[in-house]
Amino acid sequence: MKLVVAGLAAMVLALPVAAPAAEPFVFTDTIAVGKTLDLRDINGSISVVTGERLEVRATKIAGHRGNPDDVKIITRRTPAGISVCVQYPNDSGDCSEHSRHSGNDNDTEVDFSVRVPHGVNVDATSVNGAVDVHTDALASGRSVNGNVRVEASDVTSAATVNGSVNVRVHDARSTTALRLATVNGSVTCTLPAAAGVHVHASVLNGSITAGDLAVKRPQYGPGASVDGSLGDGRRDLRLEAVNGNLTVMRA
Repeated sequence: MKLVVAGLAAMVLALPVAAPAAEPFVFTDTIAVGKTLDLRDINGSISVVTGERLEVRATKIAGHRGNPDDVKIITRRTPAGISVCVQYPNDSGDCSEHSRHSGNDNDTEVDFSVRVPHGVNVDATSVNGAVDVHTDALASGRSVNGNVRVEASDVTSAATVNGSVNVRVHDARSTTALRLATVNGSVTCTLPAAAGVHVHASVLNGSITAGDLAVKRPQYGPGASVDGSLGDGRRDLRLEAVNGNLTVMRA
């Protein structure tokens, strides 16, 4: 019996001990209406909603390599607004456009949960993770591996490589060009009923639905395209995919 107990104790001691959960990063500040919150993640998701004040929460999730404490969340006030980015060991830069992710042996995931005040623009980017933005101002979202969903008063762009893109625009008066793209996934764009857009859509393997616009297909081989206007065509709308369906709706 003593041998059994001793053996069990040895097994328990040999089990890996889970690393303690890192304290969530919390950042609050003021940001003026019309300014932009720029969010840049590498491994992790981004979720943004409208609130009464700016609040950025980041949760680090330990992976198989590296120490979560070595992963930094950097904040920087810029002429355009506020930038928040993730910095891994050996990365260079300070959330500026010249920052570089050099690749390292740390696979910590950082998930952002953000509230922005009314009227604040959002530009959100992740490499490996979903991007989900809901705001009443101007917004854009990008990922490489993950779905991108953006719902805002106006949207300038939304794109991913492996994932779907889903965009809803509320301002029917906008004339800003809008580009939505993916490689592997569907693209869905929902516009106000009164919105006028000129649609340029192309897909290699998939279908296109854009109101009553005619879909053109080559005589031989795959592919489909649409080039035409819905309403007065005041806004340029481009949708692109390699493998997936493209849909434009006005509701």
